[in-house]
Amino acid sequence: MSHTNPQAQSSIRVGAIGLDSSHTFEFSRRIQKMHAEAATPCHVTCCWDIPVDKDAAAPLRELGIRFTSTLEELLSSVDAVMVLTVDGHRHFDLAINGLTRGLPTFIDKPLTCSAAQAAALLEFTRAHNARCYSASALRFIDRVPDFSIDSLGRLISVQASGPYQEIGQMRGLWYYACHTFELVDSIWPRAGGVRRIRARVTDAGHHIDLEYRDGRSAVIGLDRAGTAPFTAILRGESSSIAFEASLLSSYDRLVASICRFFEGEDHAFPLENTAEIVSLIECSHKSLSRQGDWIALHEPSTLPSQNEAVSTHKNVS
Repeated sequence: MSHTNPQAQSSIRVGAIGLDSSHTFEFSRRIQKMHAEAATPCHVTCCWDIPVDKDAAAPLRELGIRFTSTLEELLSSVDAVMVLTVDGHRHFDLAINGLTRGLPTFIDKPLTCSAAQAAALLEFTRAHNARCYSASALRFIDRVPDFSIDSLGRLISVQASGPYQEIGQMRGLWYYACHTFELVDSIWPRAGGVRRIRARVTDAGHHIDLEYRDGRSAVIGLDRAGTAPFTAILRGESSSIAFEASLLSSYDRLVASICRFFEGEDHAFPLENTAEIVSLIECSHKSLSRQGDWIALHEPSTLPSQNEAVSTHKNVS
C-alpha cells in the first residue's frame, strides 16, 4: 500500500463518493471556495455513485466536478477521498477501497452501522498506518460565549438532547442519533470509556443512560418529532451550566478540519472515539430489544475482530 505525502503537494485532488446526500454539494462547495481563496490546496475534482442522480449532478458540475463511470476510475485519479453517501451500511465497503490504496479517507456520519466494521476500520488503520477520519458537525459547535468548562470543576455528568430522525436505509438510531452522541463525546475533556448503556422508548422519543468506567455518567434524550434543538446541561463538582448548541459555523469548521486532515494534519478526534459511538448505538438497539436492560460494552481489547467485518467486504466498482 503506497502513501502520498499531502503536505508536499501543491494541489490535493479530492474525490467525493455518494450523490444521495446534501453533504456532497455542501462540502464540495465549501472546499472549492476555500481553494479559490488559496486557503487550502484541496479541491474536489470528481465524484461517483450508483445510481447517478441527475438532479444532484447539475450543481456539482457547476462546481467543476466531473463524474466517473466507476469507483476505480475515481480512486485512481485522486489524492484523497470523502465517503458521503447517506447509507452508513455502505461506508465500510466504500472506505476500505480507498484506504487500501493509501488514500486519506474522510467518512461522513455514521462511521459505519456495525461495531464489527468500525473495529475493523480501526484495526486496519493501525496495522497499515492508514489515515481515516470521521466526525459529525456536532463536534464543531459554537461554544457558549465567555464560558470555560474548567470553571465547573471536574465534570461529573452531562445531560444532552437532540432531534431523532429515521430513514429507510438506516432503521433505528443510526441516521441522526450519532449527532447527540458526538455532542456528549466532544464535551468531556477525556472522552470515551463507556462501561455500560441502556435505552428506553418514551412518549417523546428515546431516553439513553450511559455509565463510564471512571464513574462519570451521561443522559441522552432524543426527540421523535425531529424538531428539538441540540442542548446540554453540564454538571461539575463546583457548578453547572445549560446551553443550546449553535450550528452557525459548525459545518465550515468541519469542512476546514477535513481539508487540514487531507493536508496531513492529525485530526482532533481519535477514530477510537468514533468507533465507540458506533458500539454505543448498536448496544442501544440491543437494550431496546431487551426492554431497557443495561448492556455492557466490549473492553477495547475484546472488540470484534477485523475478520468479522471484512468477511462480508466486497470490492465496489
